[in-house]
Amino acid sequence: MKEYRTEAKDERFILVLQRLKEIAAAPFPLPELEDFFRKTADFLLRVEERSRESERNSRENDLLADLEEGSYEYSYADPEYAVDKLGGMIGRHLSFLYYEMKSLAGFSEEVLCSETGAAERLIRMELFVEVYTAFVYDWEEGKVLPERNALRQIFYWFLWDYAEMAAGNCLEERIDPGCTSILYRDWTFVYDTEASAVMCDAGILGPEPGRISRKCIDDHAEDLALVLDRALAGRLLEALHSALEEYGKGGRQAPARIPAGHPLIHFDEGQRQLWEKYCRKREELYREYFPGTFPREHFGNF
Repeated sequence: MKEYRTEAKDERFILVLQRLKEIAAAPFPLPELEDFFRKTADFLLRVEERSRESERNSRENDLLADLEEGSYEYSYADPEYAVDKLGGMIGRHLSFLYYEMKSLAGFSEEVLCSETGAAERLIRMELFVEVYTAFVYDWEEGKVLPERNALRQIFYWFLWDYAEMAAGNCLEERIDPGCTSILYRDWTFVYDTEASAVMCDAGILGPEPGRISRKCIDDHAEDLALVLDRALAGRLLEALHSALEEYGKGGRQAPARIPAGHPLIHFDEGQRQLWEKYCRKREELYREYFPGTFPREHFGNF
């Protein structure tokens, strides 16, 4: 996996950890949101504690427990549960956020404790704190809850800013299936949920086969629909191009697997057309950097 320069000991890390500790103990005017923010902050603090443990031989990992069959339906990662508890689009967006935080629990110990893992932890902790701050600010301003577009913008710029990191890491993951996370998301693809579920059960997507509810994979296969527009599609394509340029230097082998297309149930018609155009350009890039490697059906039906 590519190593990114991390600020694990600098002011950003110190500040975000301090803020998480405050959030985990802080009251919030709406009890349902207090529960969400406290649980998520506590989860992130436990991830950080796990990454710093001196004894890392054990894979006893309860951080994925609420994504397992029988528990997922009562987790904020389940959009239906989140909407029921938190309401409407707020619940859907916070389920997106919760799942993004949960991706950290799927990293192997080696990756989680590496410099790359520190960078992955930091950017997600900062994303969570930014969302929490938006809720607190709007409450203090008498707006009760942030508008849908305000949350969309936070997630949008998160994906924009870290597109290269995600694309590069996911290319590495296709060579070494255990090097990222069973929940790590490559935003340059919308996953084929059945293929992802099969790989999950087989342990191909991470070190703990069979732990994650298939419904969880299905529910979050199209989270990109919450934010996708023409500019972001262009940004993702640019990130993929840069990652392929870096990845292909020195005649490195082609990725072992490429996710197939997904039927795009939750995309509106404009997004669907945009994504189909993006997928055609994505295929052209892969064929340019790894000519003759992938048959057309490897890319799904787009």
